[in-house]
Amino acid sequence: MNVTTVDGYQSKIEYDKDIDLFRGEFLGLSGGANFYGKNLNELRAEFKKSLHVFLEVCKEMGVEPRRHFSGKFNLRIPPELHERLAIAAQTQGERINTLALEVTLLKSDGLSALHRSDWPSDGGAARLLPRFKITTISGRG
Repeated sequence: MNVTTVDGYQSKIEYDKDIDLFRGEFLGLSGGANFYGKNLNELRAEFKKSLHVFLEVCKEMGVEPRRHFSGKFNLRIPPELHERLAIAAQTQGERINTLALEVTLLKSDGLSALHRSDWPSDGGAARLLPRFKITTISGRG
């Protein structure tokens, strides 16, 4: 899967072997919109057509095209990990949110607008990352 940006809008691009076409899906919009193409030029042209139609429909319906994100989300983790994170954050004189933000930024490929230079100047919790081993819990998604 690849993520591409055209005209300030992002989409993920995948090859669909069942229909022998590239498939694009817009990301971060208030509704779903897909587009297809046999090659990259055709895919780019269909991206622009689909986006234009989507934006026109949003305008007609009075809907904001981009999905609103509050900047908050809940993360369920085992109590033991919560304790480890709290202690690590306290050790460095920072909050758990700062630690979680730094880890998220390090692990995320899609946050091109956020850069390490935006982080606290002391480097914060990033120094602690090698000490943590993140594992998944079976049966949880």
